[in-house]
Amino acid sequence: MNAPQAPLLQIRDLQVNFHTEAGTAKAVDGVNLDIFPGEVVGLVGESGSGKSVTALSVLRLIPDPPGKIAGSILFKGRDLLQVSWDEIRDVRGKEISMIFQEPMTSLNPVFTIGMQVMEAVLGHERLSKKEAFRRSVEMLERVGIPDPASRMNDYPQQFSGGMRQRVMIAMALACGPSILIADEPTTALDVTIQAQILELMLSLKDQRPDAAILLITHNLAVVAETCNRVIVVYSGKIQEVATVKELFRNPLHPYTRGLLASLPTVDGDKRHRLAAIPGSVPSILDLPPGCKFETRCSERIEKCARIEPELIETLPGHWVRCHVVNP
Repeated sequence: MNAPQAPLLQIRDLQVNFHTEAGTAKAVDGVNLDIFPGEVVGLVGESGSGKSVTALSVLRLIPDPPGKIAGSILFKGRDLLQVSWDEIRDVRGKEISMIFQEPMTSLNPVFTIGMQVMEAVLGHERLSKKEAFRRSVEMLERVGIPDPASRMNDYPQQFSGGMRQRVMIAMALACGPSILIADEPTTALDVTIQAQILELMLSLKDQRPDAAILLITHNLAVVAETCNRVIVVYSGKIQEVATVKELFRNPLHPYTRGLLASLPTVDGDKRHRLAAIPGSVPSILDLPPGCKFETRCSERIEKCARIEPELIETLPGHWVRCHVVNP
């Protein structure tokens, strides 16, 4: 997790709790991660593992109440959890942008595409409406929207899912953010459009060498193609961190191995039954006292049920939270 340059983003002991009538739900519990300039970091795990809540916390988009965020989120040395609401609004969209999970519902259906893209520009740049229109058309053209000037007058329902996702990317990148958070950017898109969207995101990032991407996804094939480092989360805790090559070559945590074993393989004429991790993710209202994966792990030992393992650097740059790996 070490690197010679200073990280763009440092998250330390991030905790996000939701206070409900049924009790306190620990959605994120003590997450620590760094994002460095120029890299693409993959955040993977099953639904309910805390990936999206972690990303939303960076921009303080967790509703309060019922959510409470604790810890620190340092962006270029400034703690985003301590700044005023005006200051965090200046960061959103300008310094840190987010592509939300559902392109079909993330755009407002009563405003034109042009109004929504221009709003992102006018909110952060000192431009006239004419200049903002020109910038918005340029961004739509860069993300592959045909005839962008005329399509500025169309409404979201006149766009396909893939085109709406391109609009979301145009809005997110319109002000040249340092960090792009992409939460399941290829959900509900066919594989051809998925490849185009990912290639577009990476090409736009490469135009600014100091920018970085946090990619949240279930798709490990996408991670293998696009990411430099991978962070595996489960029940609100980081379970394993490694470079993408190291993680796929030598996964150490039983949960990571289970995720990789569930991928389909092509092996000549042989057919393999897809492996599945038994059980389901425990309720965040009633998490196990020890290792959070203990209830589903076939390799568990006695102390796994009692003691929460620490995240330890088992190999250089390869961190694992597991009693079996780190006795």
